[in-house]
Amino acid sequence: MASPTDPANLLPLSGQLVGVGRNSVIHSVHIRDGQVSYHGRCVRSDAVVHHLVAFGSLILAFGDDSPAYELNAALGMLRRVDLAGCRRTVAAYPKHDSATGELHLVARDRDGVQTHVVVSAGAFTRRCRPVLDTPTPLAHLALTGDHVVFFADGFVGVAPREGEARAAWIETGADAPRPVHAHDAGDSVVLLVLTPALERWTVQVDDRTIEREVLDPSSRRFAGEVDGGRLLELVDDPQSLTTDLCLVDAADIAAPAMSTARFVRPIPLDLDCTWIPSIPSV
Repeated sequence: MASPTDPANLLPLSGQLVGVGRNSVIHSVHIRDGQVSYHGRCVRSDAVVHHLVAFGSLILAFGDDSPAYELNAALGMLRRVDLAGCRRTVAAYPKHDSATGELHLVARDRDGVQTHVVVSAGAFTRRCRPVLDTPTPLAHLALTGDHVVFFADGFVGVAPREGEARAAWIETGADAPRPVHAHDAGDSVVLLVLTPALERWTVQVDDRTIEREVLDPSSRRFAGEVDGGRLLELVDDPQSLTTDLCLVDAADIAAPAMSTARFVRPIPLDLDCTWIPSIPSV
């Protein structure tokens, strides 16, 4: 199914918005030349997949504390990939650094040690460092130019991108936060986070303090960063049963969308969607 968009307000993007739904069905929304189309395929594997990431020419699938898997171009078949080494399991939500081409992830050993693993562009090398003094299991991470931010229930940890990963842990009071965007601001780290309200967290690393500001109390859905300063958001209209794909400025998240494409059927609310540019057409 395809839907035209207003020629005056086309999304200046080409790629796919993908998400894993119930029964391991991968939903894929293609955007090309202002046109939006939908495809759905079932993953033929026993793996429970929650999240997809584009890494170079690969499409990788992740679950909760499971191995990583590689999908074929048709988004259908899976094979195990030992991304973290030593057959370690991987947390469900890694982070691809578009500036360096590296993939950052959290791996877990059998004894519970949590490790920050960085896989180089092309997956030729990896470097690992234990994440020290973690208060609870890590689920998410975010990247700034100078820092890695680790997210756990009730805590956020900020560590330098290089050297020992002895993070400054700050209590947040938020369970299962989902990072949307992160950047450095002087001595502070600024985070956009879903709790599920959209909040701005300003973290003072040296003082180990955090300021939480609610930007929008309603639940919002994002599909990740298109680049360092723009986010792709999903906006649902329950009256018309449509979903808008909106390009928004991370620096002014409350401003109107920079551009929009309308999908004429709703994208399921339970999908954890990810923007994947320039992957093979299916």
